[in-house]
Amino acid sequence: MRNLQLTLGLVIKDLKIQLQASNDEAFSLKRPINRVEVGSSSSSSSYSFACWKTFECFDAVNDSIYQVDIDFGRIESSSCPPNGVWPNFDLRIQDKHEAVLILLLKEMRQWSGLDKFSDKKYRPALSSALANLFESYFSRKQLLINMRNDHYVHPSNNSDHISNKCFSKVIKFLDESSYIQLVLGQNNEFNYQSSWCTPRSLLISLFDKSRMSTMINMNASMISIRNKPIKTGRLFSKVAGEEIIFPPSSREIQRIKLLEPSIRDYNQIWLRNIATLDGSYIQPWLKRIFIQDTSLGGRFYGRFQNLPQNDRRRILINNEQTVELDFKSLHIAILYAQECIQLELDPYVIKGFSRDSIKQVFLRLTNTNDLASLKRQITISGDPAKQIEYQEIKDRVDIYNHFRARGIRVSKPKVPLWFDRFIENLPVNVKGEELLNVIFLKHAPIAHRFGEADIGLKLQRIDSSIIERIISKLHGMPILPVHDSIICQRSNKQMVKQAMLEAAYEVLNVRLMVK
Repeated sequence: MRNLQLTLGLVIKDLKIQLQASNDEAFSLKRPINRVEVGSSSSSSSYSFACWKTFECFDAVNDSIYQVDIDFGRIESSSCPPNGVWPNFDLRIQDKHEAVLILLLKEMRQWSGLDKFSDKKYRPALSSALANLFESYFSRKQLLINMRNDHYVHPSNNSDHISNKCFSKVIKFLDESSYIQLVLGQNNEFNYQSSWCTPRSLLISLFDKSRMSTMINMNASMISIRNKPIKTGRLFSKVAGEEIIFPPSSREIQRIKLLEPSIRDYNQIWLRNIATLDGSYIQPWLKRIFIQDTSLGGRFYGRFQNLPQNDRRRILINNEQTVELDFKSLHIAILYAQECIQLELDPYVIKGFSRDSIKQVFLRLTNTNDLASLKRQITISGDPAKQIEYQEIKDRVDIYNHFRARGIRVSKPKVPLWFDRFIENLPVNVKGEELLNVIFLKHAPIAHRFGEADIGLKLQRIDSSIIERIISKLHGMPILPVHDSIICQRSNKQMVKQAMLEAAYEVLNVRLMVK
């Protein structure tokens, strides 16, 4: 273990940073160090960005490896970076990100304080630096930099003859503007150590926002209608259905146009805000997807929704801690509301069964029209031999996921088809017919709805209408919807809760509970 020397003004401290951390005993530099400065001129302004060809978004670089979201100031290191790579000076950012280059070139001109700032001189150097930083971020490598202030021009991959002096000045600008974290290499008597840098969330967000801004400016649709997903044999594994293209004059196209403003406004809000997890930028964008027509589905989908709940708890919005507000038993409450009944009791409490297992049964019950198959799943889950086998497989899967999250190669364990369908904590030898009859008896007013065709998609259409109203009511406020819950800044908790209650009442005419 080597130490990095952290210099802040005249104060020198030793900071322990483990380059390949596998636990929380030290911060890790396995992924880029990211720092977000919220409220600075560069993060709070909105700009017109360049062309975005598709709605394909960046993957946020997030995992369980700890990352540092503090401003290190000046760092000097005698250690080599774990995955350092030298820049290719011929790399340039793509045309669709041209506006990001223009924005940063303008900022660099102001930062330099020069009366005569040569755009022609610094433009290729800045474009090359951005392209190399962008590539290093997604390849999980650190960009090696020669910070010597001389006119040396690297002879290969450098058609514009970018000098050390020019390139290092660009790097200093990006560092002092909080777009990158720069680590200065210290020479010693044994070897020469290069400086290196990694992009911070603020820089990555600029590229991502440029694409969304262009999509908004081009009035590109953020809503699609697809065929039903195709099951692949596993409970939660499906292949998305193909997008349905309707004639321009069709009623569905007109309905989509009426639904566009809320999701467009939502994405517009995030051009002026930022969400991070453990120091890494996460995408806030949403796209709305209906199934077959605008009467089914309609949920808002975003990549952040795939994060585990424990990770979602650590999300920051504009550097502020968040809270996730959740509708209690939303789909069951909707079914009761359609029978003009206010749901008062806890629907998952049934004597002799754990609440969590009943909740898992309901998850399937409100998303299937094949009750016979669900009964078989419950019966298998009550088989004592299967319960033992399930726990053994689950332990192997947990170990596999643990190592994968840390970038360690490991063979994937064999998982039988019934594994994903298994319902934990059911009583030994419970039968599907028996358990469903108990549930139907407790929920007699809505029992006739279970097994109904497209029941899950119908419920999704209603819960998405509630989310749509919440977004409209909170116009201008950055939130992250997760189907039946809302992630928001803690300071906005009461305002968001009130909007959720009002929206649900307007749609269902009953009062729901928010926890």
